[in-house]
Amino acid sequence: MVAKSFTACDPDLVGRINSYALVCYVSGPLGRFLDSLREEFVTGCRPHAHVTVLPPRELNANPFEAGEEICSAVQNFVAFEAEATTMEIFPDTHVVYLDVGRGREEFLHLHGSVNRSLLLQQEKFVYHPHLTIIQNLASREQAEAFLAVAAARWAEFQGSRVFSVDHLTFVQNTRDDRWIDLMECELRRAVALQSR
Repeated sequence: MVAKSFTACDPDLVGRINSYALVCYVSGPLGRFLDSLREEFVTGCRPHAHVTVLPPRELNANPFEAGEEICSAVQNFVAFEAEATTMEIFPDTHVVYLDVGRGREEFLHLHGSVNRSLLLQQEKFVYHPHLTIIQNLASREQAEAFLAVAAARWAEFQGSRVFSVDHLTFVQNTRDDRWIDLMECELRRAVALQSR
């Protein structure tokens, strides 16, 4: 487990708000492709492709105690692989997203294990593992127009759609909607069986 510590005079504290989340960053060619796709659609964004495990929430506790609680729960999970599958739209929010196929059940179990105690919150929407491509769209029609372009770009992507889930990052938001990494929690490595 790696934790970034900060003090009350840390300049990074300026602009931080009481909004925290837990994410699994996607790296490599897939992460770079998804970041470039978001940049294509959202001018001026600072993307970092990820699957959200705990959606943003306020804390009534010390964030480092909450982070330690997350790391304690996460160490019980074995690292796994997940796969980005199809472009979809959430009907209520008009968010264009990539669905998660393989690994979906593991993300659901992770969410259930960390959405408790200091971080417990009744989610506004049923938890659905996904990778957000475009959000804050005004209408279903606008979302469908973006979906058509995003799906075409996704069909052109030649790299692996599989990504590793071996660590999660506890993050905090700022007034200018910049997410700051606070703590990284590692999942257990699978133990290889050796033949005799």
